[in-house]
Amino acid sequence: MFKYVDFRCLAIVLTVIRLLSLGAFAEECQKSIKAMPWPSIYENVEFFPFGVVFIDGGSNCELDFGPYLNQTKKDVMSTFYLNIVCAKPTQVKIKNPSNVQRKNVISYIIVRKACEIDLEGLAVFSNATDYRVLAMLEGAFMKTPNSSQEVQQLQSQINKIGTLTIQGGSKGLPEIFVKYNWSLMAEIQFFKLSIQSLPKTLKFSMPRLQGLELSHNELVEPPDFPWDDEELPLPGNLSRKAVFNEQYQGTTEVKPNLYRRFLTLDFNKIQNLSRFEFRGHLQRLSIKGNGLKAIGENCLVHLTGINAIDLSVNKLDALPKGIFRGLKDLFHLRLNNNNITVIHVETFADSKRMKKLYLNNNNIERISKGLLLQHEDLEELHLQNNLIVKVEHGALPNNSNKLKNLNLNGNQLQTIPSDVFLTRSLESANLANNVITFEGIIETLHSIIIERLLNVLRKSVSDMSRELRTDSVYIDLTNNNIKAMDTNELTKEQMVKLGMVLQVFEMNFKNNPILCDCRALNITRIIKGIISKYSHINERRFQSWVCAAPPQLKGKRIVSIAEENFVCVRNLSGCPVEGTCSVRQTDGSIIIDARDKNLKQLPHMLPVGTNLEIFLDNNQITELSMRGYLGNVSVLHLSRNKIQQINDSFIESLTKVRQLSIDRNELKRLPRSIESLTSRKTFVSLALHSNYLECDCRSKWMKGWLMNSSDKINDIENVKCASGMSQGRPIYRVPLKDFICEEKKVETKFNPRGNNDLLVIVSVTLGVLLVIITAVFMMVYFFRGEMKVFIYTHFDWHPFDRIDDSDPSKIYDAFISYSSHDQEWVHNELKQKLEGHEPPYKICFHDRDFEVGASIQDNIINSVNRSKRMIMVLSNRFLESEWCRLEFRAAHHKVLQDKTNYLIVILFEGIDTNALDDETRLYLRTNTYLSVTNKWFWQKLLYSLPKPQGTVKENQSLGVQGSSRQMSIEIKEYDTASSGNEKRKEGMEESKM
Repeated sequence: MFKYVDFRCLAIVLTVIRLLSLGAFAEECQKSIKAMPWPSIYENVEFFPFGVVFIDGGSNCELDFGPYLNQTKKDVMSTFYLNIVCAKPTQVKIKNPSNVQRKNVISYIIVRKACEIDLEGLAVFSNATDYRVLAMLEGAFMKTPNSSQEVQQLQSQINKIGTLTIQGGSKGLPEIFVKYNWSLMAEIQFFKLSIQSLPKTLKFSMPRLQGLELSHNELVEPPDFPWDDEELPLPGNLSRKAVFNEQYQGTTEVKPNLYRRFLTLDFNKIQNLSRFEFRGHLQRLSIKGNGLKAIGENCLVHLTGINAIDLSVNKLDALPKGIFRGLKDLFHLRLNNNNITVIHVETFADSKRMKKLYLNNNNIERISKGLLLQHEDLEELHLQNNLIVKVEHGALPNNSNKLKNLNLNGNQLQTIPSDVFLTRSLESANLANNVITFEGIIETLHSIIIERLLNVLRKSVSDMSRELRTDSVYIDLTNNNIKAMDTNELTKEQMVKLGMVLQVFEMNFKNNPILCDCRALNITRIIKGIISKYSHINERRFQSWVCAAPPQLKGKRIVSIAEENFVCVRNLSGCPVEGTCSVRQTDGSIIIDARDKNLKQLPHMLPVGTNLEIFLDNNQITELSMRGYLGNVSVLHLSRNKIQQINDSFIESLTKVRQLSIDRNELKRLPRSIESLTSRKTFVSLALHSNYLECDCRSKWMKGWLMNSSDKINDIENVKCASGMSQGRPIYRVPLKDFICEEKKVETKFNPRGNNDLLVIVSVTLGVLLVIITAVFMMVYFFRGEMKVFIYTHFDWHPFDRIDDSDPSKIYDAFISYSSHDQEWVHNELKQKLEGHEPPYKICFHDRDFEVGASIQDNIINSVNRSKRMIMVLSNRFLESEWCRLEFRAAHHKVLQDKTNYLIVILFEGIDTNALDDETRLYLRTNTYLSVTNKWFWQKLLYSLPKPQGTVKENQSLGVQGSSRQMSIEIKEYDTASSGNEKRKEGMEESKM
């Protein structure tokens, strides 16, 4: 009743804290008081809100409690609570020089840490009050006189103490509490005193002891306790208030005017109780954490009035069949964290008042029928972290109106126990981390009679209505094995039971391998029907029902999936070995999935069907040949291939196609038959963007077609010209006058005038040869940059000037520096070409790859140092940006330091040379740059970049044809002899390449 940890809420409170030694000044003692009112915990006890007293002083600190005690009333019962804490070793002298007397005040002293009090001070305190509680905690010490006669005299003045707590500070019990009589002692707590056995004289010096707590000692066997079965009332007719009494009694039932009868032996060394028998009246017995290995069948049966037993955190591997027989008042039992494998069906037969049972963290494999069926007072059952494979029907109290929580987390269950669905009072069941399958759930429902299930789930039992209850029962099924949810073979009755359960039980399916194939369609329809019919149920109840497969549905909630997306993989004749074939549940369509299979051409044969959906994205297909199945294709996806041409006959053969995706290929032209394709009413969408479409006089028709079909063209803004004066512009935005064809240049051949004179012929021949050799030499010299690009483009050879890019710290192929005003071209053209290259370049973008939290300067320097090249998109807007100029200076410094062609300058538009700073102007006058209007711009850019990892040549990605293509290279340099104005020269070499 007076246990020290419960004294926070006493009526009149005086707490003395932190007695600190100040060294040599023994007489000094500084005090400060802070008011801290706490409520009374006793009925009819007046409350006086005294605060906290702090004392800082020397090795001897006097504490005069008289002035504070004097504020209590003489004729009203109250309580006085003195808590002394010392941060340093301090001798505390408790004084009452004014001799204040309050025998109507029940008082307490709690001493903590490095405090030393003396017996004389306790006697002074006891003579002034009705002194009942002493607690010495965390090493606090009580000094006694050397004279035994004086000790006896002082002890007789404090022998009314009823509650004693000693924690640490010494080994064994102080002699004063063993040798002398404490006839009113009701509770003792001896913690961390290395006690190996309890003195036998204690039984006689404390004959009325009610509670004995000996945790964290070295006992090897329990003491013979209790000594007396008679209950002891509180002094002064005190009665605890309801809130405090609930805290005081814990898991037992203790009357508010009595002391509790506890025996606590936690964390000792008691390992064998096979022959020991507890006897007498106890309300709680705890032998937690002893390493207990054996317990006898008669160990507990002679206890009377026992409410709670704790045998947890031991090493028990078996329980005797009748260990709890006769314990009819037992309603809180802890057997968790042992090695128990079997629980006999009659183990708890006599303890039908059980409210909370903890069997978790054992090795139990089965819960047998009848084990707890009659325990209708059971409120909580903990069976988590065992090896349970089966909870038999009728093992749990399914007729109970009190069972609220069931925990079976971390076992080996494959089915949900039927009692989960049949216990009306249940609020939550934790079945996470088992191996429960959807088939197991159906198996459980099959075993339950529908009338019984209806009686449990109906809204009202009394009126026998078929309306189901609106409150939900939560079942945690996370981390199980719920995969295929096949309801196609269920009977009508089974479907009804499944619908009833889904209406009442909220099942958490998080982290299950749910397969959203054709078999999941029926249950999805049931769920959507429930949501639409009942207003109190919404999609949130099923938000954890998330698909894990197939890949295209992974991460999607099952209620959000359209019915046509529920398909099943089938082993169909004619299915390509490289792919998979599926059948849609709703319309029987066959879906052929051969994405990412490195295919070079369309499959020759496919399964027979009238409605084929073909997915061939991300392969290596270069041409589209005629196939017999094309007339049955409704969906055809060919994105991310290398298709260079589509014939009219191919388009015309797609008589049923609704969706066609040919984006991200190498198409330069489209057949005009595609107009009729998109004009069909049944046609839905065409993906065409990110190709190399030419915009000349032959493609003028595309502008009007695109505008007329804009509602069916995906991402029409990225259907752009890849060449000509409108390069990079959406085709439908290009003016008709700009769709022009360049005139072909007529080549003239040198035809020397004939001469019959042999000498003339030889001379002319040699002269012509000399001219040719000279011309070739001059071409090679002046156009050596173009020649290098040509050789690299056609033969994958980088002659003479390849930079060593083997530095592992350079994780990016290039860092792109550009103005945000040029972002559209950079992202839609430059980024798409480089990252869409095969193999792709690894590009560093400031808006994607800069480190969050680092300064802009640090990010720029790090990006330059970690990139093999820097691409600078030079425009007037670029020159206006301070950060862009900083990026240029960092790159220029690296060029000067490493003496390499690290910096690649792209001239995006005409530059105002007056806006150039001296460093930029000097670099442009002495180095070459690339112009986006140049016909060979992309080939030159790839030549300047490091070679990406992989084996696919760059000319495949950019659609370069053969050596028959003529090179017409236009390089623009700044004239070093100019007066600062920008001049352009046609046909010059990029001599720095």
